[in-house]
Amino acid sequence: MRPHVNTHKTNGLLAPFSDTRSFIAQASGLIGDTAQIQRLREAARHSVQNLCREHIIVQMETVLFEAVCAQDG
Repeated sequence: MRPHVNTHKTNGLLAPFSDTRSFIAQASGLIGDTAQIQRLREAARHSVQNLCREHIIVQMETVLFEAVCAQDG
């Protein structure tokens, strides 16, 4: 299981990597929408509230372990 903190339109906005147009569209959609900005801000704060160093280390170990296992096939 790969850990994710940001969920699109729940606690943030996502755009595909290197997709500048999508990124600009996502950011532009926030202009003037203070209610959505506030909702995303609160949800983002809540989603990372319980993260601590130990939790992040476990997540990183999991990601690295899965990467090594995938290479070993």
